[in-house]
Amino acid sequence: METSNTANSDKEYAAQYFGSVPSSFVDDLSEDSIDLVTNSLQAMKQQVMKKLPGRFVQSELDESFKKVEEKYQDNQEKIFEKLGSFLCAHILKIPSHVLLPEDEAWDGETSAGVASKLLTVNTEMEVMRDNIKSALYKKAVLSAELENIQEVCKKQEVVIEKDKELFQKHSVEDCKDLMDFTMQNKKGLVSKSKELEAVMGTLGEQGDMNSIVTKRKNQMIDSKLDNFVKKLRTGSVMCSK
Repeated sequence: METSNTANSDKEYAAQYFGSVPSSFVDDLSEDSIDLVTNSLQAMKQQVMKKLPGRFVQSELDESFKKVEEKYQDNQEKIFEKLGSFLCAHILKIPSHVLLPEDEAWDGETSAGVASKLLTVNTEMEVMRDNIKSALYKKAVLSAELENIQEVCKKQEVVIEKDKELFQKHSVEDCKDLMDFTMQNKKGLVSKSKELEAVMGTLGEQGDMNSIVTKRKNQMIDSKLDNFVKKLRTGSVMCSK
């Protein structure tokens, strides 16, 4: 197990230096060699078919060259497998006493020191991970809140537009005009209320309304009261400036 881990470490360190796994170099060389042999056998078969026409059975010729190709390929794979093992073990290998320039920061460090630094880095990364999660959560909450505020603003703009239309309808252009408009309506309501109270008080002093007021006058009073109430409801009661 320990030997296997050491071999993997050596392979990874060599890959760090060469930029690729050393065995890939042998694999590329093996593929190129196999393709070269295959193309050569195909060229040989074409020459046999050209110079010896009618002297062979085509299916037998194809089968023979196929067997030769498979035999060559098997032998090549074995040869390059041995070559790859030798290169990785003795040539394309970083010696154990060699430290690559990018790893000079670890020069002189003990195993305990390296483990301590690794623990510190992992702790810092965990804190950063938690901070990122918190930031993402806050972003989601604030985004939702912003959407709500934007929706409220849209509704407020609609109300403001309606108020503007109402003010334009009654020729109210600024805050002072709005106050005057409100005070005029208030004065009108107070005045009409006093008139109504006076009418009702007079009728109360005269006793029973049905016995004193004629039917015609009673109808006139009811009509005026109805019109007055309608004006109050529609807001058309205003005092002139």
